Amino acid sequence: MATLHTLQSARVHLSAALQQALDAHDQWLFDLQVWQDKAQRARDACAPFNAPKPPVPPPRLIQASTGLGKSRQIAQIAAQRQTPLLFLTATKDLRDAFVAAVGQAGGQAQAYSGRAHAPGQPHHCQRIEDGRSLAAKRRIQQPLLCRRCKHGLREQRDFYRDVGSDRQLARIQDVIERAGLREEIERATACNWIAHQRDIRNAPIIAAHYASFSSALAQWRPPILSADDLNPSDLPRLLVIDETPPLAQTVAITSADIAQWSAQLRPAIERARADQTKAELLRRLAVTDDSMKLAQADLNDAEKRLVSCLHAQDLLPLLAHWIAASAHAVGDRPIDPPPSVLQWAQDRLVTIQDGAALWEAAHIDSRHSAGDWIIPLRAATALRFSLRLDSAFAQSGIIQCVAPTQLGEAIASGKHPVLLLDATAPRIMQHIVRAQGGTIEEICAQQNLRLHLYADTPRLRRDIRSNPEALQQRVTEVRAARQLAADEQMIDAQHIGVLTFEPVAERLGGMTHRVGHWFAHERGTNAFEGSDLVVFGEPLEHPHAQRANYLGERAMALFAQATAQDWPRWDTARASAIFQGRASGIRLPTHSALRDWAADQFRQRLLQAVGRVRAVSSQEPRTVWLWAASTVVVDWIAETGIAPQWRASPAALRHNKGRGLGTQAANTAKEQATLHQLVEAFQDALGGGVVPSRRICAGSMRPEAYAKHRDSALYLALRDSSEETLRRLAGLKDKRAEWAIRVARQEIARLNATAPNAQVAPSISKNSTT
Repeated sequence: MATLHTLQSARVHLSAALQQALDAHDQWLFDLQVWQDKAQRARDACAPFNAPKPPVPPPRLIQASTGLGKSRQIAQIAAQRQTPLLFLTATKDLRDAFVAAVGQAGGQAQAYSGRAHAPGQPHHCQRIEDGRSLAAKRRIQQPLLCRRCKHGLREQRDFYRDVGSDRQLARIQDVIERAGLREEIERATACNWIAHQRDIRNAPIIAAHYASFSSALAQWRPPILSADDLNPSDLPRLLVIDETPPLAQTVAITSADIAQWSAQLRPAIERARADQTKAELLRRLAVTDDSMKLAQADLNDAEKRLVSCLHAQDLLPLLAHWIAASAHAVGDRPIDPPPSVLQWAQDRLVTIQDGAALWEAAHIDSRHSAGDWIIPLRAATALRFSLRLDSAFAQSGIIQCVAPTQLGEAIASGKHPVLLLDATAPRIMQHIVRAQGGTIEEICAQQNLRLHLYADTPRLRRDIRSNPEALQQRVTEVRAARQLAADEQMIDAQHIGVLTFEPVAERLGGMTHRVGHWFAHERGTNAFEGSDLVVFGEPLEHPHAQRANYLGERAMALFAQATAQDWPRWDTARASAIFQGRASGIRLPTHSALRDWAADQFRQRLLQAVGRVRAVSSQEPRTVWLWAASTVVVDWIAETGIAPQWRASPAALRHNKGRGLGTQAANTAKEQATLHQLVEAFQDALGGGVVPSRRICAGSMRPEAYAKHRDSALYLALRDSSEETLRRLAGLKDKRAEWAIRVARQEIARLNATAPNAQVAPSISKNSTT
């Protein structure tokens, strides 16, 4: 357990850690500039220069309690020092808040915005729809469209004309002529976004969304004021990352993509063969050493492209068979890649333009819209990356693979200076930092917090969006939980924040009514600051999403030189587990490493959710009610310094297999009466020492009605049973009563979880009471 600090002490420690990080970056920039100056003088003097380049400082991870003010403190320090840095956030609101904080501290920062349809704004793009068509196929807009766009060419022509650069102006004019845009360029409006990007790169301190990151944005370039300043030396910014960003993204390959690649492959092979023949002829006709070297280089390039295409010619049918096998697999079972596909991943992949393979080349005419273009999916590099790291599979007729995000690759590669600020950094981020020789510093502050945990039963999402009855049941339960909290605090329920499932949040009015949902509002929002909070439901991903999330992190971990033992292959086996002496109501992977990873996912989200109330800096005690069985995975005392109060759910909010009280079918008066009749019969049987059964308790009841209400009735009957009855029933070894025994044991586990000081153990009985 990390040392708990007072609020003032924690902020002093945090400020010192941030100052050290910026000191290290400033020193590295100074050493880098000295090295660059020496290298330039050596080039000018045509002298050898073998001094090693100063290495990039190792990353730093600061795990400071949520609400301690990490973003505000780094903004204040950056404003004073003007160290070149890029502050990356999960939302645009947090980006703008950081820029405002720098301004309030007396500094100046700029917010970077990606392309958008925003006439009159710096980030306006006249061809945003064409850009979105490219992005949908994972294409990069800059090399494919921006360099040929008449609006961008107009802006660059005007800029180089203004700064007096004849050489660059002549280059742009040549591009305009070759594109046939000489007349159109005069009527075109200049691109705002290119000018915005240039201004942003000239600003020492900038803030941006994770998705806006690029290697160009990570470099600070001094302003260009004249033609003499056209080639300034870029300086790397310190990447300050607020919370852990997505490190990888899922790429889906369908049979339609393979068909489009196949259509592109034959022309690519023909071009490579033609270039090979031409280069061979030029090499034979070469009369000087220089011309011979150029012809040989062209020949080598053509041969590499040809070999790459021929390998793809063998690969594409294999991918089609792989997809077909997954489409016909029993039970939606994922299919691993065949050995022949794995072999292709070891071959050299020749890429062009935006990192696409030769058979993925896009055919774009910038004078027309995207509807007239040929834009294949860019996925070859992602497939190769995933196959090499054992992170690709096919399921339901789709090949699923992962690709690192630009920011994820920047973090994992160690090529950029990085400062990570995350109160609940995941295992993958901690591994990357340690693998690169970085440091992890924990700063935990005392919290003015009260925690009430209802962990006696799982509260699952299921498919409530498509099931109106189940959705209404969840809405009713969340309203009841909110009202219970409001009654306890003696305030209006609307003053209590709520975090729950997305469909439920939508029915309750969303964030305008202080109701957020999992996977959106447990991080990166201050909307619940200063209020109490009800958290209802398990932060549990869909199994397919959970698998994809793990494979992405696994691939990035192996990319960062992790051992396969620490990151095993995905396994669907599930079971309950014990945490801090309590059994988890949520089934977790049975493999120890996978179980630790899954538990860590719950830990991060639950701690982040609790942190939304900002109890660290609150003058008044804040209260959080957690209605989720997954709360047992968190060591609350170690993580927060707070001993939680474990509570039993009120009878009206207890669940049976994820449903509400009773069964979803028990809605009509008739079915309620049937259920009540069965409960009374079971209670009479239990009171007489008899195991409940249909023959004894409901001989006249229709079999389908009995089967429908049996489990619900037994749950309700056991709620009011004595511990002695539960122990006796749980100790039976009668196969005919297995269902009743199972329910009794679950009830004992519930009692143990809600009353840890009064452990209930089943007695051992050798004979049946029937």
